[in-house]
Amino acid sequence: MRVRILIIIYSCAIFISKAQISGVELPEVPQPAGMSPGAVIRFPNPSPSPPGLPFENQRIQRQNEMLIQQDMQQQQQFLAEIKQEMNRKEVQYQFPDQSAVAGTQFYQDALVEITEMMEGKKQLSLKKAVFLSENAWFENTMQYEWFCNDISVGTDIIKVAIQQAGYDTINQTARKWMLQKYMADTVVLRDSEGKPSFYHLPYQYDFEDPFGKTDWSKMFVTKLLDSRQGQCHSLPLLYLILAEDLGIDARLTYSPGHSYIKVQNGKGEWFNYETTNGQYSTDSWVLSSGYVKAEAVKNGVYLKKMSKKEVIASCLADLAKGYALKYGFDKFVLDCLNTALKYHPNNIYALQLKSDYNSYLFHYVIRQLGFPPPDKVHEYPKAYELLRIRDQLYQRIDQLGYEPIPDHIYQTWLQSFETEKKKQPEKIIRP
Repeated sequence: MRVRILIIIYSCAIFISKAQISGVELPEVPQPAGMSPGAVIRFPNPSPSPPGLPFENQRIQRQNEMLIQQDMQQQQQFLAEIKQEMNRKEVQYQFPDQSAVAGTQFYQDALVEITEMMEGKKQLSLKKAVFLSENAWFENTMQYEWFCNDISVGTDIIKVAIQQAGYDTINQTARKWMLQKYMADTVVLRDSEGKPSFYHLPYQYDFEDPFGKTDWSKMFVTKLLDSRQGQCHSLPLLYLILAEDLGIDARLTYSPGHSYIKVQNGKGEWFNYETTNGQYSTDSWVLSSGYVKAEAVKNGVYLKKMSKKEVIASCLADLAKGYALKYGFDKFVLDCLNTALKYHPNNIYALQLKSDYNSYLFHYVIRQLGFPPPDKVHEYPKAYELLRIRDQLYQRIDQLGYEPIPDHIYQTWLQSFETEKKKQPEKIIRP
C-alpha cells in the first residue's frame, strides 16, 4: 500500500510539473487545514544531548536517527523503482510511426525509386529525382510526362535560338551561352521572314517567402515553371536539369545559405554563374562574406563542384524536409537523410536536418521523463545516449567549418553583387 501511495504522489508531481511547463493551469489540490500548498512534513533533527543526559534518552535519539535514515533510503529506492517502471512501460524513444497516414506512401515510393538510382539499379536522372521529391508533396497528382514536356520546350527553344544566332547546336559553348540567356534574358525566336514570332521572358527572383518558410512548395522547380519566379534553390536546379538534357557539364555549388552554378568557358576555365540574376561571380567574392571558413572549403562544404549523385542526395534531403513539414518526424525522415549522407557525407544541408531530427527526438523523450535537470539526464541511459548522438552531430558540423550567416548579413552580401558585377567581363561565356 505504501508503494502505491508513493507512486501516486510521484505521478501527480510529474503531471503538475508538465502542466507548468506547457502553461496549462491546474486546479489547486485541496490541503488539510493549517498546511500551506506544497508543504512537506519533516522530522526535526534531534539536538545533541547535553552533558549528563540519561543514557536511555541517548539510545532513543540514535534509534530515531537510524529510523529517519532508513526511511529516506526506502523512499529513494521506491522512486528509483518507479523511474525504472516508467522507462520500461511508458517512455517512447522513437517518434510515432506515421506510415499508416494517408499520403505518406507517396514519400515511401519516391525514396525507393531515388535510392535505386543511387544504387545503380535505375538511370541516374536529376530531372526524375526532382520531380519525385516534389510530386510526393502533391500526393502524386502531377504527371511526369508533362514535367518532361515543359523541360523539352525549354531545350527546343534554346536549340532554335542557337541556330538563329548562326551557331551549330552541337557547339557546347553556344549551348552554355544560350542556356544562360534563356534563364536570365529575353529570348526572341523569328519566323521564316525574320520577324519576331515568339518571346521567352527571363525567370525572376521571388522575393515573397524565398526560403519556403510559409509554403514549402515555393522552393519547387514545378512552381518555378508555372510562375516563372524562383530563388537560389529552384533556379539552379532548373538550370542543371536543362543542362542535363542539353549534355552540358554544369555543377551545383553551395555557399552560406545559397547555391549557384559552376560552369566552364570555351577555354576550360570554371566560373560561378548566379542563376538568381544571370551574372558571374568569383570565389574570392563568395569568400568575402566572412562566413566561409577555410575548414569548410577544405571539407567540401562550400565552393565544391558537386557531382550529379551528390545533387540527387540533396533531393533526398528535400524529400525528408517536405515529409517532416507535412507529417512530422519519424523514421522515414532519418532513412532519407542517412541515404543522402551515404552518398554525400559532408552535405551540410542533410547534416543540419539530421541534427534537427535528433534535437527534437531528445526533447520528445525528456518531455516524457518530466524534464529532469541536465545533471540528472545520465540517470536515464537511453535518453543520455540520444543526447550524446545529438551532440556528436553538432560537433561534426562545427568541425566541418560551418558557421550560420545571419539573414541581414546575407542580404547585404547579395546586394554587394552589383559591385562585383562591374569587375567581371561582360561576356565570359560566348561562342
